Amino acid sequence: MVRLLIPTDGSGLAERAMAAMGPWTRQWGAEVVLMRVISPGEARDTVAEYTRRVPDSETRQQAMRGLPVEPARALAEDRGQALERIRTEIEDSLRELARTHLVGVSTQIHAIWSDNVADAIVAAANDFGASFIAMASHGRSGLGQAILGSVASEVVRHSPVPVIVINEHVVAS
Repeated sequence: MVRLLIPTDGSGLAERAMAAMGPWTRQWGAEVVLMRVISPGEARDTVAEYTRRVPDSETRQQAMRGLPVEPARALAEDRGQALERIRTEIEDSLRELARTHLVGVSTQIHAIWSDNVADAIVAAANDFGASFIAMASHGRSGLGQAILGSVASEVVRHSPVPVIVINEHVVAS
C-alpha cells in the first residue's frame, strides 16, 4: 500500500500542491495522511470578555424587588481550551481540503503541535509509515532561503523517504 504524507501550511500554494497530487493518489490507490504542524505559540489565553446584557423590564423589576438577577457571564478561554479549539479548527479545515481535492481517497487527518515544522514532518513520515512525502515550496533561493530558511529543504535533507517538492508553477488538473 502506498501511503502519501501531505503536510500543508494552509497557504494557497499548499492547496494547489494537494490538488495536483489528487489524481495521482487515486491512480495509485494511495492512502493519504494530510497534516498541518501548529506552533504552540499560536495559542494564548484570551482576555475575558463580558457580555453586555440590556436588562429587560422583567429583569429590572426583579432587581428592584431584591430578587436575584443573573449576572453577565465572562466568556474566556484558557490556554488548554485555546489549544484544543485551534487543533479542532485546523482538522476541520483539513477535512474540507480533503473533500475538495482528495475525493475518493482514504485520508487521515492530523494536526500536530511542534516548534520545529521540518522535524515534525520527518517524524510524521516515520510514525505514519509514509512511502513518500509531497509538499509545496515557495521556491526561495539564495539570500531569501538563507534568511528565511526552507522547511522543504530541511525535510528533503532529513526525510527517511523520497520527497516530491511542488513549486508555485504547478498546475492542478
